Amino acid sequence: MKFKSYERLENEADRTIELRGVPENGGEPSIHIAYFAMGSGLALDEGGIMQADDSDADGFDAAVSGAIDVAQKKGYAIPADICKDLVRLAHINEEAERLSAQIGKELDRYFDIGIQDQETNLREITSSSMVAGCTEKTCEGGRRYLADKDGKPLARENGGVGFYIDQHTGYCEDDYYGEMYIKMWGRDEYLHLHYDC
Repeated sequence: MKFKSYERLENEADRTIELRGVPENGGEPSIHIAYFAMGSGLALDEGGIMQADDSDADGFDAAVSGAIDVAQKKGYAIPADICKDLVRLAHINEEAERLSAQIGKELDRYFDIGIQDQETNLREITSSSMVAGCTEKTCEGGRRYLADKDGKPLARENGGVGFYIDQHTGYCEDDYYGEMYIKMWGRDEYLHLHYDC
């Protein structure tokens, strides 16, 4: 495709400059070449900047350079849609922080496991932290342990049925880390938490 001219369209809300080319034959509408971010001048199209016709390489390169130069002079500002998402994310994080502290206190009140004192971040919990398909088993010595759905031991009982820990010692004698599994009432799932203390 060879272009007879180029046009730049500015979108302040999206903070972009679109470069379009007007075909040489004039019978077609202008064609999208690339979007450039205001401030940085970076090309935003996933496929990159559209390739130029070899016969119009100099004019095409000049148009692209011009669009980048204009975009860079516009200054940095976060686009409106990202601003909206950032505000939403800030509220979600604040609520997550509040809920994490509340749940941590409740878990410590019930089980005295020191979640508030350890490096156990409840904000890292995802749906994969709810482990299903586990089975409580008893070994030959009478000690109970938790096994995954394939029968592989995950952790041993720690202070009562439904609470299992797989603990290891770090470099120092008082440096412990591991995984804990707590039975979730009314559900065939265990809450899986990593801890360091």
